[in-house]
Amino acid sequence: MLELPHSKVIMAKEPTQRAFAFSLGRKFVIMLAAIILLILLGQTLVSLSNEVTVLDSRIATEGTILAQSIASSSSGMMDGDNPDRFAPLFARVANAVDLIDVAIVNRDDLVVGHSNPDEVGAKIVDHDANVFGKPRTSQGLVNLIHGETEYTATAPILKGTSVLGFVHLRFKSGEVADRAGRLIASAAAMGLFWLLVGAAVGTLYVRRITKPIAALTLASASVIDGELDDVELPDSQRKDEVGLLQRTFVHLLESLKGKEKENRRLMEEVSTINERLKKRVDEVTSELQETTAYLQSVIRCMEEGVITCDPEGWIVQFNDGARLQLQGLGTIKVGESLRSLVADGEELAEAVFRAIRETETVQLELVRTGNQTKGTETRTLVFRIYPLLGLNGESMGAVMTAFDVTQSRRVDEQLRRHDRLASLGTIAAGLAHELGNNMHAINGFSSLLLRSIPASSPEHGDAEAIHSENTRAIQLLDRFMLFAQPRDGVSQMTRIDALIEEALGMCGYQAHKWTIQVTTDLADEGRELECDGKLMTQVFLNLSLNALQAMQKSPVKRLTVSSRWKGEALEIVFEDTGTGIAPNALGRIFDPFFTTKSEDGSGLGLSISHQIIERHQGTIAVESEVGVGTRITVELPASKTSGDGSRRTS
Repeated sequence: MLELPHSKVIMAKEPTQRAFAFSLGRKFVIMLAAIILLILLGQTLVSLSNEVTVLDSRIATEGTILAQSIASSSSGMMDGDNPDRFAPLFARVANAVDLIDVAIVNRDDLVVGHSNPDEVGAKIVDHDANVFGKPRTSQGLVNLIHGETEYTATAPILKGTSVLGFVHLRFKSGEVADRAGRLIASAAAMGLFWLLVGAAVGTLYVRRITKPIAALTLASASVIDGELDDVELPDSQRKDEVGLLQRTFVHLLESLKGKEKENRRLMEEVSTINERLKKRVDEVTSELQETTAYLQSVIRCMEEGVITCDPEGWIVQFNDGARLQLQGLGTIKVGESLRSLVADGEELAEAVFRAIRETETVQLELVRTGNQTKGTETRTLVFRIYPLLGLNGESMGAVMTAFDVTQSRRVDEQLRRHDRLASLGTIAAGLAHELGNNMHAINGFSSLLLRSIPASSPEHGDAEAIHSENTRAIQLLDRFMLFAQPRDGVSQMTRIDALIEEALGMCGYQAHKWTIQVTTDLADEGRELECDGKLMTQVFLNLSLNALQAMQKSPVKRLTVSSRWKGEALEIVFEDTGTGIAPNALGRIFDPFFTTKSEDGSGLGLSISHQIIERHQGTIAVESEVGVGTRITVELPASKTSGDGSRRTS
């Protein structure tokens, strides 16, 4: 939506605006008063300094004269021994000044007379006195006016031209401080008078300047608050700088009013456009939300897995179909790497990055081992990866579809096998019709021929070979007939473990002959299955014989047969340590006439077993590794559908 700058600047109103309008006048008055005070203070300090300096010098001089007078009076008493001979002199000195102490010192710096008798006889060291007296240091103006001032004077005691000693005089005087106080009081009174006069004159002069400025200040505050129509225009008739400022403000105010009207018009237009845009945005947003919800519902309902990831390969989103298709193969979680979708996921990650890098669709087929969640260990998944591009062509990641084609591949294989078996059945029917009578005739005549030829005759071996091969051909023809015209089995409730034990017993001779260890771990829960016992025994016998024959030359010879109930189905496993089946032959082992045996293999045993298991609505799966062994898993349901569509349970 469009936006324009506001025509009004909204600011908080100051509660002291009117007081602020006069603050400039206060500043002028304060400045004038400060100037007056500084001038008076300067004059007072100069006058005070001169007066105090002169007075201090006079008092110091008087002290020096007094010290010299004491020296003259005491010159005749220097040779006496009476310590009180100076007392009358000290008394007169005490009456003349505010005496601190006075000392008379001889040439040896011994005190011979002192205002304090306890000091007589003491020795003065470094008294800084000479015939010209002790040099006096400046006391400073502050020290002089701060209470009583202490003065020190010295004078030599002379007798003729000889120096007999010195007089040290110390006294106090408050005259300087008193004189300074009177001067300060006089200056303060004069300063107050002139300060009042200056404040009155300054106020009158300053008010002439600040009054129009205060009016402009109030008008500016109204402009800041956006109240242009309520502004009181100041008088602009003055010819000085203040008048020019007032006229400039009036011109600016008129310009602002025009801009405000224009802004109001533009704001109304923008408001109308914004309402239209908002309405359209709401409509488009609603449509997008509905479309998004629809697409998410469609993707959520898809059986095929849909997964999106960012350009770095981190999972962003996935549907329930992805969780179903990849169940038992890895971890699918938002924020996880797509490498976690399947075991050894580097191949999948490389395919995704290639699709993003080359911006083209990539299809990948992976075969991985699961945890039998979907009924098989080896599962085949097909990933189709599409790059995701933004509006500017930048990469946003990739979206991939995942589908577990294990079951469909199995169904396709079963359909192909059924087609081959159906074709074989048709061929078997024709062969049986054309060859059956001839082969049985040959078999009869070969039997008669064997009886008529002595065993010692050379032709007896040839006749025996003819009879044996013809018998084998008749047996092969009978197996063909099983495909062409399968007989109706007799189904009844049977314990499968008993059938397995029976089949293993039939091939016990071969196991003993080839020193093969046979181990069983059969479910013994007393449960039964509805099946044709003879046909199922044939299946178990075929699987056992194949396993024993595959282990004739193996270093480790062990056949393990186990069974366990999985819900309403029985799983039977035949696992051997034989030579194994090559990967390229694993997909054809149920084809008729396909065999991996070098000799004595018709290629019909597993085909017949597969057909029998399918007639019982079961499944058979083979896993094998060359040099390790083979694992065949048969799964039979505890109930199966009858001919009228109903289900029968054991």
